[in-house]
Amino acid sequence: MTWHPRGMTSTPEPPNDPGSVPPSLPGSVPPSLPGSVPPSLPGSVPPSLPGSVRLDVGRGGLDRLRVETSAGTGEVYLHGATVTAWTPTGHDPVIWVSREAVFAPDAAIRGGIPLCCPWFGPGRAGDRPWIHGFVRTAPWRLIEAVETRNAAGDGPSVTLTLEVTGRECPKAGPEYADAVFTCRVTFAETLTVTLAARAGSTPLDLEAAIHTYVVVGDVRRAHVEGLSGCPYVDKTTGGAIRTLDGPLTFTAETDAVITSTGPTRLVDPVLGRTITVTQQGAGNVVVWNPWADKAAAMADFGDDEWPGMACVETANAFDNARIVEPGASYAMTSTISVRRDR
Repeated sequence: MTWHPRGMTSTPEPPNDPGSVPPSLPGSVPPSLPGSVPPSLPGSVPPSLPGSVRLDVGRGGLDRLRVETSAGTGEVYLHGATVTAWTPTGHDPVIWVSREAVFAPDAAIRGGIPLCCPWFGPGRAGDRPWIHGFVRTAPWRLIEAVETRNAAGDGPSVTLTLEVTGRECPKAGPEYADAVFTCRVTFAETLTVTLAARAGSTPLDLEAAIHTYVVVGDVRRAHVEGLSGCPYVDKTTGGAIRTLDGPLTFTAETDAVITSTGPTRLVDPVLGRTITVTQQGAGNVVVWNPWADKAAAMADFGDDEWPGMACVETANAFDNARIVEPGASYAMTSTISVRRDR
């Protein structure tokens, strides 16, 4: 089933004119991503949705979309277009959210899959007014909801497409007013999140991250594979450049911005599973765990919660930032899958 806003149809972007997406940017927005809704049009969610999707009021009185199919369950808050749950059928929950997370219009949700954009952390110069940009606290709107089952007979999938303009982001400066940000989330046997940005009349200096928080049994016994030999920025030591040798293990606070484009595997012997994160259009993997002291210093993070989570993020940060020219687009995608190991 497909839902469109009343009085409108969801129309794919027209083919880009030559040069609209620089050839050096491999992650251009797929033509199937829906076009933007003019900011003057209301973006409310109508009462008609696929039977597998339900709109209700979640924590803090914020609107959320809940998905339930034979392939599993999921949840997305319109606040920040933040995925806050995904449990594929036959598996334990995959996405971690802190019990102390604040659900409020002016706060980022601690956990889930926040969207960090159009900068990462405090920005490359360290002078941005908010950590991780402004879209993760913006009021996104649902553009399209689609439920499909492919011809091969695989389980059903539900795709939710959400959008916000810079003009609609309370924390965005005027230079972002006509930029358009799109998030597409597909719940199926895997979870896929695509974050896209289209520049308006001025270029976008773009960093971004799909900041996935994952449930682990005990992070001290988990490790991350697929990154050996990759250089990384160690943010716990002031930005020292190091190279990974073998699997990445968690023995203290971890905050590594790793140069890698390949798949990354989080091996969790306590829960007996491996979570694989595959990325497109991104040049970095970020791995993070705050450990005990930093967790205790964060008001929206339980003091004893840090052993039960790890972040494995798809990102473009630092040297992988992109300049998106006026009218051009850029997209990055993170796909998460789960395999039982016992």
